[in-house]
Amino acid sequence: MQGSDIKEELSLIYAPNSLDKMLTGHAYARAVRAHTLLHLTSATIISKELVIDDDMDANLQNTIEDVKNNTISYNDIENCNEKTEALLYQCNKKLRQYEGRGSIGKLWIQYFHIVLIANEFIRARRMGDWQAHLNCVKEIFPYFHASGHFPYAKSTHLYLQGMLQLENFIDPSVFRRFIQGFLTVRRSAKFSCRTSTDMIIEQSLMQSMQTDGVFDGYSDYTKNIKVAEQRRRTTKISSSSDVLFDRFMTVPTNQQQFLANTHKKSRFISVLSEKLKAADIFVKQTNNDADVLIIETALEKFNTNTNIVSGEYVDLLIILTARTPTDRIIYFLKPGKAQIETKMCSSQSLTSYPKYQAHILFLHAITGCDTTSAFFKRGRTKVFKLFEKRHDLIDCAEVFTNIGSSADIILTNGSRFLLAMYGTPKKKIDSIDKCRYLSFMKNTRNNKRVQLSCLPPTSAAAYQHLCRVYYQVQVWLGNEPDPENWGWVLKDNSLEPIQTLLPPAPEKPLNTIFCNCKQGFNYNCGCKKNRIVLFTSM
Repeated sequence: MQGSDIKEELSLIYAPNSLDKMLTGHAYARAVRAHTLLHLTSATIISKELVIDDDMDANLQNTIEDVKNNTISYNDIENCNEKTEALLYQCNKKLRQYEGRGSIGKLWIQYFHIVLIANEFIRARRMGDWQAHLNCVKEIFPYFHASGHFPYAKSTHLYLQGMLQLENFIDPSVFRRFIQGFLTVRRSAKFSCRTSTDMIIEQSLMQSMQTDGVFDGYSDYTKNIKVAEQRRRTTKISSSSDVLFDRFMTVPTNQQQFLANTHKKSRFISVLSEKLKAADIFVKQTNNDADVLIIETALEKFNTNTNIVSGEYVDLLIILTARTPTDRIIYFLKPGKAQIETKMCSSQSLTSYPKYQAHILFLHAITGCDTTSAFFKRGRTKVFKLFEKRHDLIDCAEVFTNIGSSADIILTNGSRFLLAMYGTPKKKIDSIDKCRYLSFMKNTRNNKRVQLSCLPPTSAAAYQHLCRVYYQVQVWLGNEPDPENWGWVLKDNSLEPIQTLLPPAPEKPLNTIFCNCKQGFNYNCGCKKNRIVLFTSM
């Protein structure tokens, strides 16, 4: 179809990258829809040139009303030659006229017929019309030869030859029911909704044998360390009011607002779990974060099936890499969105980087995840490269994987790692407070504006961060230490991270600092942004 401007026409409604795949045999569902739209557009253009008298128009209007009121079947329309014969004659005549206008016209009419066969093939399968199905196979057969798809042509020939002789090989009563529509399965009372039996069998087996669902219900918020992060993410999202809904109700809010309401999210998970269980899909629900349970479930099912963990967050891949034995392989699928392609990894993706693989949980937690803070301008790439060069940092990482590590050992080894992250020379500076002070003095000597977020944390803040890192690593390993002993505090019936136990500065300088706000500091004031109550110059 080169030179027919099909790609240019479809580019009005599809992205260019999608078109390349659609026109080369990929993205089957989108390609079928695109070609159907073009076919419908061509039919609309042709219909505008047809001569429809009053009698024909009245018959068409009556037929449309009968279809809407379900007083006429599809077969009645097919067999009603009085209403359709004159119209079909005009359509075929108009197609021949377009075909005779030149090579481009002939190409488009040929394309029109091919798409018509494809649509008829889909219709036959959805309606369970066996004879129409065979007719479509017979009509498409020459096009496979003409386009050079000889393996398809051979398979089509053998299939058609065997199906035409089917009556001679099966019981007559079975064949009679087969051609009456029982070759497909209809799951609902809708007219055109049949599915082939082989696809139904595959879907039923796959959903019960190879699909497990895991939901994080968060019904017990008192021990959930992700509550603070979830609250932060939904700060700018207006949560909708509580609605007692059921599975038949249409919710009048968008997805973000709906899930921002914790009560509705919990109820939705319960309703969905019941629905999946009714379909023989194995479901687990946890009161805390589901990441660990998902990976543990995949490990449990390893001996029965090839396991693929599907998710959007890197935490799943991190836990999968750390906890899967080296003699096993479990795959991780990250679904694509829009222009982002679907990616497939496995538990052995880091096999060529043994240092990373052995301490991936610590490296992920220390550089920032849902429950730990990230350091400004200290990204994962820099930290991973540093860890590859500095062999002495392995001892620091191993401390966080030991279940019996004390708080003092965590602080000592964690501080060593943080000092290395900020480029502190070995054996010259052993205190993170001293490193923070020297960094501050270095910036002031160069007459630069000191960006406090670039400085190392105070020892008090670093201690709380390292405690949360240790707790998170232990949770990922399947252990359950008390979060209130490791950087968390129970406040208003939910866990909040302890930022620091010290004030931002000694009391004396805090009492002398003031800003130039004339009418009291507001939300645009730097002191308000830093959560410091200051005196104003009046």
